[in-house]
Amino acid sequence: TEIYTLSLHDALPICTFSLILLLCMTLVIRPAFGRTLTLEECVKLVMERNSGLKSSHAASLSAAEDVTMSRADFFPVLKLKSFYTIIDKSDRLIIDSNAFAPGIPPQKTTLSLGERESYGVGLTLRQPLFSGGSLTNAHQLAKHEAAAATYEYSRQSTLLMYQVKKTFNEALISASRIHAAESAVKAAEGRLKIAEARREEGYADSEEVLQRDADLAMAHTRLIKSRNRSSQVLGKLRQLTGSGPDETIEVVGKPEKLTLTGSLDELAKGARERREDIRSATEKSAAAESGVGMARSGFLPHIFFESNYLLQKETRIVRPELWSLTVQAEWSLFEWGRTSAAVRKAVARHNQLDLAREELSRTAQLEIEETWREVVGLQSQVIAYEKIVKAKES
Repeated sequence: TEIYTLSLHDALPICTFSLILLLCMTLVIRPAFGRTLTLEECVKLVMERNSGLKSSHAASLSAAEDVTMSRADFFPVLKLKSFYTIIDKSDRLIIDSNAFAPGIPPQKTTLSLGERESYGVGLTLRQPLFSGGSLTNAHQLAKHEAAAATYEYSRQSTLLMYQVKKTFNEALISASRIHAAESAVKAAEGRLKIAEARREEGYADSEEVLQRDADLAMAHTRLIKSRNRSSQVLGKLRQLTGSGPDETIEVVGKPEKLTLTGSLDELAKGARERREDIRSATEKSAAAESGVGMARSGFLPHIFFESNYLLQKETRIVRPELWSLTVQAEWSLFEWGRTSAAVRKAVARHNQLDLAREELSRTAQLEIEETWREVVGLQSQVIAYEKIVKAKES
C-alpha cells in the first residue's frame, strides 16, 4: 500500500475545480420555476411583453409624427447653404472689338479673371403661398391615417385582452375538469373493486366487472384529455404573456361568469360607433379622399416666395454680398398624362377603401348576430347544467 500526502497548495486547484463542477451541475439540473398568476397579472404581462401590441403602438406613434411633419409644410423653411468650388482654369472675360466705341478696343480682347476657386455661405427662406390644396389635403390625409392607426392599436389591444381573458378562464375551467376527472377515476376504481368483490361472493357476474372496468378506462381517458387540454391552454397563456419555456404557470381565481343583457338590435345598432376596426376603415377611406385632392392639385400652379442672402468671395465680376427677393410660380403644363394617371389611381384607391369599409360593416353586423345567438344558446345551456347539478346534489 502506497500512501500519498498532498499539501494544501496541491489540493487547492482540485477543490476549486470540484466546486465549479458542482455549481455547473446544479445549474443544469435545477428544476423549472413556477409562477402563480391572477387575471390582472396576466393582463399586465401581456401589455408589457407582447411584441405585436408594441409594434402596433409604434405604428400609431409614427403616424402621429406624420401629422407634425405635414403641418410644418405650411410654415417658412430657413436653410443655410455653403459652397466651395475649384476649377481647372480661371474664367475669362471676352470683349469684342469696337464694343465701346469705334476702335475701342481695336480688336477682340480676352481678359483673365485670375481666380480658380470660389466659396461662400448663404441663407434661403422659402414660404409656400399657393399649392392648389396639396398641403391642406396632405395634412388632412396624415390626420386621418394617424386616427386609423390609433383605432387599429385600440382594436388589437381589445382582441388581445379578449384572448387573455378567454385563455385564463379556460385554464381555470381545465383545472377544475382535471379535479373532476380525478374524482371520477377514484369513484370508478371503487366501483370496480366493489364489482370484483361481489363477483367473488357470487352476487355479480363477469359482465358487470367488465362494464365497471370499461367505465374506469373511459374515466382515465377523460382525465388524459383534461390534462392535455390544460397543458395546451397553459402553453397558449405562456405564449401570450411572453413567459419562458422553463417557466411553469399556475392560474388562481374563479372563472368569470358573464350575462348577456343587451338585445340584438341594440348591439347591431351601435356597432359602427363601438368597433375600432370599422372606425379605422372609415378614417382610411377619408384619408384616401384627401389623397384624391392631393393628386388633383397637380393641375394647378404652385406659388412660392423665396428670399436669399449670399456672402461670398469677391472677384472682379462677383460682389461679396448679395440678397434677393423672388416670387416663383410653377405650373406643370404637360407631363405625358402623369397627373391624370395619379388622379385616377387616387380615385380608385378611395373607391377600394370605401367598398372595403362597407363590406366590413356588413360582416360586423353578421358577426354580431351570429355571436349573440350563440351566446344566448350557451347561457340557456349553462342554466340547464346548473339545474342538473342541483338535481344530482339533491
